[in-house]
Amino acid sequence: MTVHTWPEKSFCAIDIFMCGACDPRSCLPAMVGVFSPRRIDIVQMTRGLPVCDAGAGCSS
Repeated sequence: MTVHTWPEKSFCAIDIFMCGACDPRSCLPAMVGVFSPRRIDIVQMTRGLPVCDAGAGCSS
C-alpha cells in the first residue's frame, strides 16, 4: 500500500497492490472508518502476466 498526500489540496491517493486471490476492496470499510473521506473514486488496474497451470493452458 502506498499513500500519496497533498495536504494543501486536502487530497490523498492510496494505491493497494495485491497478488493471488485477494480482494483489495475488502479493506475499504476499515479505510473509510480511519480516513472518513468525503468522496471515494476507485480505479482498478489489472497487471502482470497470465497464469498457466501445468497442462491446463493459460488465461489472462
